[in-house]
Amino acid sequence: MLKLISTKDLANRATEILKKSQPSSWVTIDTSSSSLIWGARRTGKSFWINENYQNEDIILIALLETDTLAEYLTKPSLLRERFQDTTKLIVIDEIQKSPVLHDEIHRLIEKTNTIFLLTGSSTGKLVP
Repeated sequence: MLKLISTKDLANRATEILKKSQPSSWVTIDTSSSSLIWGARRTGKSFWINENYQNEDIILIALLETDTLAEYLTKPSLLRERFQDTTKLIVIDEIQKSPVLHDEIHRLIEKTNTIFLLTGSSTGKLVP
């Protein structure tokens, strides 16, 4: 016999499981090199970052904030100017919002010891 399970039931079960577990134990990321976390919207990427990193331990650039997005779209070199000497992990949330930052990120990875953790909900603008 085949049992039909609705997506609502699946979501409810997943929520129950997640409430019982520690979010920081779901995934471990080696931050000795840069990484990209990508997946569908509202799947927990930003939540995972907030659960695993304290604000004072990272530099968080949230591109869903329109003023932040506008600033980096207008002058992508701000990333290099502000953070080329940092030893902190730079987290850029929703990187697909600003493809113009890719060259600056690439340059910082290649020329400095800067490490990035990027998140995105669409790879369409991330890969050619």
